[in-house]
Amino acid sequence: VAITVALFWLAFNYLNGAFLQNTTLSIFLCLSFLLIFNLKGKIFLGNCGTSLLSIFISILFITNYNKSFIEVDEIFLVMFLPFIDSIRVTINRIIKNKSPFVGDRNHLHHLLESFCSKKYIFVFYLVLAMLPYLSSLYIQSVISLIFSIFFYFLLIFTLKNLKKKIYK
Repeated sequence: VAITVALFWLAFNYLNGAFLQNTTLSIFLCLSFLLIFNLKGKIFLGNCGTSLLSIFISILFITNYNKSFIEVDEIFLVMFLPFIDSIRVTINRIIKNKSPFVGDRNHLHHLLESFCSKKYIFVFYLVLAMLPYLSSLYIQSVISLIFSIFFYFLLIFTLKNLKKKIYK
C-alpha cells in the first residue's frame, strides 16, 4: 500500500511540474520496479524505506507548494485517504481506551484483505486514493471533499458489516 500511494503522489507532483522532476521520475520508476517484486513477495520497503520515502515526498509537496505548482486543497485531496483513515483509526482506539500508538488490523487495507487478495488490494486502494482528487477536477473541492468523506465512511461501514456476516 505504501508503494502504491507513493507512486500516486510522485505522479501527481511530476504531472504538476514538480521540483526535481528527474529525481521524481527516477524514484517513480524504481518504485514501480520494486512494486513488481513486492507483489511476488520477494521484497518490501520496511520502516526505513517508508520513512525515507515519506521524507522525500513531504519535501517535494512543500517545495511544490512554495513554488506555486500546487495548491493546499490539491494536497489535501491527494492525501485524503491515508489521512482520514489514520484519524478514524486513532479516534476508534481512543474510544476503546487503547493506546493510539499500538497497532491493530482496523485500517482500510486490512479490512480489504477480508474480501480480496493482497495482490489486488493495491489497485483498489489506488483507485480510492485518486478518487477525491479526480472528482475535484469536475466539481468544487469542498463538494468533492464532502463526497469523499461520505463515500469513505460508507465503504468502511459496508466492509465491517460484510466481515461480520462472513465470519459469524
